[in-house]
Amino acid sequence: MDAPRAESGPVWVLISSSALIGTTALVMPAMTAVAIGSAPGHRVGLASGVLNASRQTGGAFGVAVLGALLATGGHEVSLHLAFAAIAGAYTAGILLALHGYRISRAHAQGSPDTMHA
Repeated sequence: MDAPRAESGPVWVLISSSALIGTTALVMPAMTAVAIGSAPGHRVGLASGVLNASRQTGGAFGVAVLGALLATGGHEVSLHLAFAAIAGAYTAGILLALHGYRISRAHAQGSPDTMHA
């Protein structure tokens, strides 16, 4: 798969990638509320700083890694490896979120099996 050009690229690629980015943007306020709301009152500033620093670092690191992956195709830009890396990152994020949800539910129910997980 070559990089789509504005004059000849498939429209579905543009729409699907825009939907994915838009969905991620919709999750950011909720993620911020959870991160700040779960911090103790005297550590809210620290939690906010860590969240924003990690978001900026992740953005810069993501651009660097995807740029390097795009350049691995030689003279032509290849999106295969970059899309695989993005899919892997989203899958890992979803699995981590589900694991965290499972642990928080177990803590709320007082299950001794997962209290130290």
